[in-house]
Amino acid sequence: MIIIFITFTASLICLTGCSPGGTKVHQTPAHLIKNNMDSADLRCVHSIENYRIILWYRQSEHSQLHLLGYLNLDSKYPEDALKTKIVLDGDGRNDGTLTIKNLQANDSAVYFCAASRHSAAGGCAL
Repeated sequence: MIIIFITFTASLICLTGCSPGGTKVHQTPAHLIKNNMDSADLRCVHSIENYRIILWYRQSEHSQLHLLGYLNLDSKYPEDALKTKIVLDGDGRNDGTLTIKNLQANDSAVYFCAASRHSAAGGCAL
């Protein structure tokens, strides 16, 4: 049996045009331990007016952040290489879920969600 350990972190990162709002984005659960081949559900909720996108990132040990995909309103955009591995659900205006399917040991990582006004420019809050 392989046990997968997933950690979720939400912290404030301000980019150009961002107003500080780190407490307005919440990610649950904080920690999750799952068995090999299980699925993991991660939830991201925000209350930032006019923000319509929820982005999901993964950071494995000693690596940079990698975009997994995002919700723009109720449209789902997983990265092409991950379309069979993850499922995005929800609405980028307030509440989104990332499901990671068929967990393997290499899925152990820190997962981040962020809320954004739009995907090209503007601010975001993690």
